[in-house]
Amino acid sequence: MSGADFLLAIAVGDRGRPREAARALEGVMRRRRAQLGPHHPDTLASVHQWAFFIGEAGDTETAATAFGELVAAAIAALGAGHADTLAARHQQAYFTGEAGNTEAAVQQLTALLSDRTELEGPDHPQVLAGRRSLIWFSGLSGDLAAAEQQLQQLVVDAQRALAAEDPHMLAIRSTQADFIARAGRVHEATELFTQLATERSNLLGRDHPHALHTRLQRVQGLISTGGHEQARQELDQIVEDAQRVLEPGHHHLSLAHHLLSQLQLP
Repeated sequence: MSGADFLLAIAVGDRGRPREAARALEGVMRRRRAQLGPHHPDTLASVHQWAFFIGEAGDTETAATAFGELVAAAIAALGAGHADTLAARHQQAYFTGEAGNTEAAVQQLTALLSDRTELEGPDHPQVLAGRRSLIWFSGLSGDLAAAEQQLQQLVVDAQRALAAEDPHMLAIRSTQADFIARAGRVHEATELFTQLATERSNLLGRDHPHALHTRLQRVQGLISTGGHEQARQELDQIVEDAQRVLEPGHHHLSLAHHLLSQLQLP
């Protein structure tokens, strides 16, 4: 069975059109269930991607529930230690936290990290990614200073194991900058977001969703430090870039419009 429609849908979602991707993947999922059966690895892969883009489109509760069901199905079909099962557990925890239940997300990520470390070793990229997610949700629900210290150690460990341009490395640095901003060190955070925005734009393109997000974080720093005119100019460009690639209502586009409206208030 051809996987071109599956890969195209993922590419569409990754470029900032998650609702469109989820609609396409729902069709792929139905066809694979009918032709391959509900427990075939390709069917489970389509469920994974559908649930992911449902969550990226904003329905985090549905995504968390879908990933919980997928975890059970993947354990039965593939085994608890299979890479796809572990990936589904990570997404279940992530969307559980994004839906507001950070305590459950921390518990799920703690268990997952223990299993991944035993199976894959401490320097595996997915182990490092799991540590980042655990630190993120722990920081949201607990001691921000302790989380920032843990993240500093993660940066050191990741620099040893990952290339500077690795997506996991960039995500870790982005989380570090976010925590620095939350701690009130806005100038320092803005400098870090500026560096990241340049690197992500060079690697991915200025209109890639990850680059747009980092550019918006830089703008938020500019606004917080009084650079309103520079922020307004950059927001105008961000909106122009975002409207070219993101679907209407995308959360990056909504944030950009919100920040612009704030700057226009007397």
